[in-house]
Amino acid sequence: MTNLKMSSWYALQVAPNMEIRVVAALSAKGYESFTPTYSRKRSSLGRVRVSESPLFPGYVFFRLSQDNTGLAIATAGVRRIVAFGGKPCPILEQEIEALQKIIRSEAKASQCAFIREGEKVMVGEGPLAGVVGTLLKIKKNRKLVVSIDILMRSIAVDIGSYTIVSAEGPSLRVAA
Repeated sequence: MTNLKMSSWYALQVAPNMEIRVVAALSAKGYESFTPTYSRKRSSLGRVRVSESPLFPGYVFFRLSQDNTGLAIATAGVRRIVAFGGKPCPILEQEIEALQKIIRSEAKASQCAFIREGEKVMVGEGPLAGVVGTLLKIKKNRKLVVSIDILMRSIAVDIGSYTIVSAEGPSLRVAA
């Protein structure tokens, strides 16, 4: 663990359907961890069931702090820490903060394709104020795409008629 920056967020790749169990085990070990989820409707035998599913299937986020350098990798269900070139990669603090803000806001979020290019925008009002992402328009609905670059995964959240501004400059006008 000598390559890890203390008090940074990292992603763990976990076994299928183990996200919630891994978060619970990491929390018991003293780690700050989470896996963002969304409500998913499924119909079976004429019944509609709502269940919580991970927005980033197969991944759990955790913070490594100075006073807690235990072995997160040794947690049951953990496959590996996300790394490139053999070096664990910290996740940008603002990416994690954006995810946490979206989850706390209870805005309708869903999985979407990873988007690297596009206009970076920031929500200017409401429960998502300050969240930066990429503007996406699907038919008449506006969505904000928030990405975790090192995982090459994104989520989309409905932003309705919230005011958005360019993340690099003046206000951005977008037709609703």
